[in-house]
Amino acid sequence: MRGFTIVVGKKRRKKYKNFRKRRDKKRVKIYYLLPVIFVGLLLVFIKFSQDKKSEAEIKTESIPINNFKAVDDYSLYYIPIVVNDFSSYSKGEKIENSMLIKLGVWSILCTDETEKYEAFDGELVIPAKVIEEKINKLFSKDIMIKNETVQEEKYSIVFDEETEMYIIKTIGLTPEYTPQLESAETKRNETVLTVGCHKSEKYKQDSSGNIVIPEAEKRLIITLSKDESGYHISEISG
Repeated sequence: MRGFTIVVGKKRRKKYKNFRKRRDKKRVKIYYLLPVIFVGLLLVFIKFSQDKKSEAEIKTESIPINNFKAVDDYSLYYIPIVVNDFSSYSKGEKIENSMLIKLGVWSILCTDETEKYEAFDGELVIPAKVIEEKINKLFSKDIMIKNETVQEEKYSIVFDEETEMYIIKTIGLTPEYTPQLESAETKRNETVLTVGCHKSEKYKQDSSGNIVIPEAEKRLIITLSKDESGYHISEISG
């Protein structure tokens, strides 16, 4: 008679061993994928942050610029320039005295609260010192003015020597051009303003009553230089 031995469960142990090997391999593969998953999540987060930032920038850029009254940092500089059609200047050049006075007066009219200068019978009375300060703000203290009466075709700026005041009649005068600040680019100690000059008579209203701004007839490039006392106009070109 021949003897034999029966081994029970051998195949099952082999299967169990193979299963453990496969499971361990899967764990190793998952560990390898963790850095990839982390980088992917990081990229998604960065993209989400950039989208949010872009939305914020678009909202900021869409805010309209009101060209009259001081609602932006540069209105003091470009409004009187456009209103008086003063289109060319380089630092150090001489500016006509009457033009300096007009620039100072219009800077006050367009960017200051003028109620404090109201007198009577539709007149504004502005101290000469205030106008001088405005001119120095525009072109620096290197610019000197001589106080005098400026007579224009449609209006006059009268200098009263006794009181050292300028008297301006508040009439319904519309300047030939109105300004629209199109861009402001800053590099180191210089800021370059691009300003559109729009014919005042060409402003229209649409069917909803909204003001429609006409195309700019010309543009001015105004360069501001900064020193310890602030910004000053160093150049104007068309």
